[in-house]
Amino acid sequence: MGSELRRLKKLELLEIILEQEKEIERLTRLTEELQQKLEDRQIKIAESGSIAEAALKLSGIFEAAQRAADMYIRSAELASEEEKNEELSEDIPSNDTADRDGAEQAENEKEP
Repeated sequence: MGSELRRLKKLELLEIILEQEKEIERLTRLTEELQQKLEDRQIKIAESGSIAEAALKLSGIFEAAQRAADMYIRSAELASEEEKNEELSEDIPSNDTADRDGAEQAENEKEP
């Protein structure tokens, strides 16, 4: 190939150089475009990783919030049950009160 280039005229050599420069420019643009696409994809991959991590963190936050809500509901239910039990125990007379009332009634019956 070296001997072929020596036989070419200067004009032909300049045309070859010009074509090579155009090819270099085209390849340089293509390389830049491909690098930009690669960077965009890397950013998307990184963002998707960040989104996945954020979703996991949010999931953990929601789970903790759900547990707290469940605990609150359970404590409210227990408080309501205790309140009902207290109300029921107030309505039912205790054995001591019934015994005293019965003893008083028996004494009243003995007295003429």
